[in-house]
Amino acid sequence: TTFNTAGVRWQEGPTFFETAALPLGDSLTVQVDPASDTYIVKTSDGLSATFTLANLGEPMVDGVNFRVPTDNGARTLSLRFTVVDNVPLNYTMIGQFVEADYASGQRKVWLGIGGAETLTTDMPKTGSATYRAVTSDELDTKGGLYFTKSDATATFGVVFGTGFITTSLHLIAAGLDGKVTRDFGIFNGTGRLPAGGPGISGAFANTKGAGFSGAFFGPQALEMGYAYYFTDEISFYARGTTVGRKN
Repeated sequence: TTFNTAGVRWQEGPTFFETAALPLGDSLTVQVDPASDTYIVKTSDGLSATFTLANLGEPMVDGVNFRVPTDNGARTLSLRFTVVDNVPLNYTMIGQFVEADYASGQRKVWLGIGGAETLTTDMPKTGSATYRAVTSDELDTKGGLYFTKSDATATFGVVFGTGFITTSLHLIAAGLDGKVTRDFGIFNGTGRLPAGGPGISGAFANTKGAGFSGAFFGPQALEMGYAYYFTDEISFYARGTTVGRKN
């Protein structure tokens, strides 16, 4: 079974940095062989990596991660289950693939949303919907890393007839020691659902960067998810995911 993803990619090194949104079908694909517990990851620019149970990394509460050493660094894959209001989503997962070159200091990261995307023929064509959504974020600041807390919030809505999307993120995060909490503010985004769907994309007002890219999942767009990367160009870079279930 092969799963498509949609999301964002960023590349960083000693002398450069770039980020991009990747639409559904043009990001990571993850091929899963349950019989052998093998995961084959392929990127749209031709990179391929294979992970097995022998490559399992540190245990995760909400998923699994793998690590494969390379000549100059390592490749890692993390697959996370998604939960909204303490109830697992049935059709949506989060994946992150990283290729790190320790010799050059370069790092490539693909952060994507995948699963059982809604079939084009099953996408609603009329009406609108709101989703109960949650966000998980890492904020890179001049003072170090911050990670979103449970009181960070997200909203998501779509008008299926026009394809117009609205979303917002209220990013409240704590430093690595958990002692310092910072309110980074509310970020309002708009986007589009291309004709037929199920992929989505958009951007947040007054920010720069890749914006967000994701898709609808499950029957009749029951679930949604997107990955995002943006900066206020002053004090932080935000990278994370938002997932939700239809109200």
